[in-house]
Amino acid sequence: MVTSVILAALVEPVWSRTDRPGWQWILAAVLSGLVLLARRQMPLASVLGLLALWGTVYAERAIDDPAFQFISLLIGAYSLGAYATLRHGLAGVAATTAVFAALNLARGEGVDAAIAGAVQFSVLFVFGRSIAGARTREQALAARAERLESERDARAAQAVTEERSRIARDLHDAVGHAISVVVLQVGAVRMRLRPDQDAERELLLAAERIGRDSVVEMRRMVGILQDAEADALGRPSGLAAVEDVAADVRAAGVEVDVEVAGPAASTPAGVDIAGFRIVQEALTNVLKHAPRARATVRISYEADAVVLDIADDGAGRPARPDGEAGHGLIGMRQRVALYGGTLEARPRNGRGFAVRARLPFGRDGG
Repeated sequence: MVTSVILAALVEPVWSRTDRPGWQWILAAVLSGLVLLARRQMPLASVLGLLALWGTVYAERAIDDPAFQFISLLIGAYSLGAYATLRHGLAGVAATTAVFAALNLARGEGVDAAIAGAVQFSVLFVFGRSIAGARTREQALAARAERLESERDARAAQAVTEERSRIARDLHDAVGHAISVVVLQVGAVRMRLRPDQDAERELLLAAERIGRDSVVEMRRMVGILQDAEADALGRPSGLAAVEDVAADVRAAGVEVDVEVAGPAASTPAGVDIAGFRIVQEALTNVLKHAPRARATVRISYEADAVVLDIADDGAGRPARPDGEAGHGLIGMRQRVALYGGTLEARPRNGRGFAVRARLPFGRDGG
């Protein structure tokens, strides 16, 4: 905008073919440009400065009313709308219109010129206000998007923390039970020793003591989780209890078919609980997003892994994107990652959703 004023100041003498005083012309153009540089920070003061400069030029050479000064006032009127408060903006436009009309009438231009200038100032002021409003709305939308993104990240982090707490409670129960069984078996063996097997007895007593201490320490570490409010998902169960979950979901209106392939005897307790939680979360998501759907659950026991396939037909609803399943998927990913498994969660050909999880176990897992 400042450039346009300077260009107008340079072009006008050539275009109008009038003899202008060089230093006065240049000084007026430079001062107008300098005043306009402050139009964003001090729009009202900038316009008042332009009016003072225009009045000075008029008093010196009324005939040589520079066009670039009128352009400066138009820019000032826009700046009043775009950067000033409503009160300051209206005051600035009123002052500009009054000075413009007074100078033109004093020069004998007539009322039409004064009215035309007032209309132009008003239009540019309104245009500036609309631009300012759009800019404010854009900033508000950007701030809201940033706030929502921050809240989403916070909720996701909270969901991860809560899911890790649930995993810790589940593993506490599974591992604590296993250690307790080992301690009982060691005690049973110790009771069958001969009286002369003192060395073996001491070793077994040490093993029992270590086992009991381990259970106590585990309870201390996870005790705060155990004392927290009851988990919304209930106490941990194994995959053998999936049919009970399916029955609850059926009662809520979702048809569920459960299929089991392979023997479950060799599945470690931790993997068994993790698989149960994944199926529970997946069916909960079906209930949330497609309450009239038909779902299938297939549990496949392999030699070194458990494979879970949970799918629904969407019940006439469009397939939801991966991220829309919310915190349920976060929990599934946490449990699958714990065992180094894989998780696939995706829409099914435009209808419904499918979850496939593989939980490996073996010498180094489960």
